[in-house]
Amino acid sequence: HMVARFAPTRVTNYLFELPLTLQGYGKIETLTRNVACQGIKPECLIEDTIVDFKKKIISSYDKPTAMIQEITIANLNHNKSLRWRIDAKKLNDERIFLIMKTEGLIEPNMHETVKIGFNPVQPGDYERKVLFYLDKDLKNAYSEITLKGKGAFPRLTFDRREIILPVVPLEVESKCVFRIINDGYENLSLSYSIPNNVTNIPISLEFPEGMNLGVTKGKLKVEAIFRSAKPISFTLEIHFRDDRNLIYPIKISGTADNCLFTNYPYIQRNFNEYRIIAEDYQPIRIDDLTDDDLDSHRGPTSIGFSAKTGSSSKLAKGMLGYSPIQPHMIEKACQGIVDWMNYNCLVSYINRYP
Repeated sequence: HMVARFAPTRVTNYLFELPLTLQGYGKIETLTRNVACQGIKPECLIEDTIVDFKKKIISSYDKPTAMIQEITIANLNHNKSLRWRIDAKKLNDERIFLIMKTEGLIEPNMHETVKIGFNPVQPGDYERKVLFYLDKDLKNAYSEITLKGKGAFPRLTFDRREIILPVVPLEVESKCVFRIINDGYENLSLSYSIPNNVTNIPISLEFPEGMNLGVTKGKLKVEAIFRSAKPISFTLEIHFRDDRNLIYPIKISGTADNCLFTNYPYIQRNFNEYRIIAEDYQPIRIDDLTDDDLDSHRGPTSIGFSAKTGSSSKLAKGMLGYSPIQPHMIEKACQGIVDWMNYNCLVSYINRYP
């Protein structure tokens, strides 16, 4: 059993072949069916028979405000008035969709605008269909109007699933920049806490753009900063709270250590931006170079790195929250992938990846 629906776009006769095929065999003559139909001039034209409200934020139970859209009903007759009616009985019982006017009379060559509201009180996807009738024919619907919408409570989201701070040596700052995304709050002043931080891990959050979100401010930049004098590896949750004290958690992880093996990613990413300090009767330490240090290291023991380049690199680190991987390292890694794929996987060799 199959139902075919035809929606002509022109006033003309149509004759076409129904495109039926059998999977694996293609077209079979015994399945071929010809379809003949006619597109006639409509008496009435409904603009937008599918009314999609997208997402409606449920912001208040006391004074809910409906989202409003309009449809236009046009009478295409030159000398005949049309009486129309929309069967909205089920909608009136639910009060989710509301049609402001359900019947009327349209003069020849005139049109009428009908407002439709969407006001959910619970989150979820909603779809309702209403029948549109012309004149006094209440048995055969002239058309069907589909109403769609989604209800959702305001919420906060993040631009990532978790915050992973770069691995750093002891007493070196590790920073990661992430963003909180506003999804529906009209005006919100954020607060946050770090529960279960029983060992007092030295982590802090900074808000360069403030802690307020609203209609005109959809994203908020946050800087997570961590610095430790003792070796430590941790994973914690940061709890952000809205004005209803709802909690939006995100995990944050970081590591600080004095081991060269642990800090190998840091050494790779920060080439010529650190120094190794070895003092008598003290453990070996890795330390960041400041711009003053870069100016003073230009003799025979120079690390071959200018203060100007160092400043640019630190600026990039401040903007991204981490030190970007240097191009020559990326090229070396890509070449390693090319060599491995050519040897193990590919029939035709490739020269570059990606």
